[in-house]
Amino acid sequence: MTLQSKGSQFSDLHAWINANLSSDLSVSSLADFMKMSERTFARKYSEINSFTPSKMVEQIRLEASRHMLVTSRTPLKTIAIQCGLGSEATFIRSFVKNYAVTPGEYRARFRSNTGS
Repeated sequence: MTLQSKGSQFSDLHAWINANLSSDLSVSSLADFMKMSERTFARKYSEINSFTPSKMVEQIRLEASRHMLVTSRTPLKTIAIQCGLGSEATFIRSFVKNYAVTPGEYRARFRSNTGS
C-alpha cells in the first residue's frame, strides 16, 4: 500500500501523522486537521485510498517502527511508545499480524542481510 500514490490531497495529512506518531491520531483528530467532519473525512479518505483512516494510521506507524528496527538498537518498548503503537505486546501483535514475523526477528534478519 503506497500512501502517497493516491489522494495527494491527503499528503499533508500523512506528513502530519508522521510528525505526530505518538499523539492521538483518532479519526476525530485527523478530521479536525483536515477541517472536515468525521463522517465526511472518513468517507472521502476511504473512497480515494480504498482503506480506512485507522488502517492508514496503523500502516504509517508500522512503517516508522520498521525503519527504527533497522536503523537503531532502540528497545521494542521504546519503539512502541514513540510510534504510538501502545505497549510492547500490542506492538508485537500488530507487527506479526501485518508482516508475519516478530519485530525482533525482523531486526535480526535485516542485520544479518546487511552484515551489521
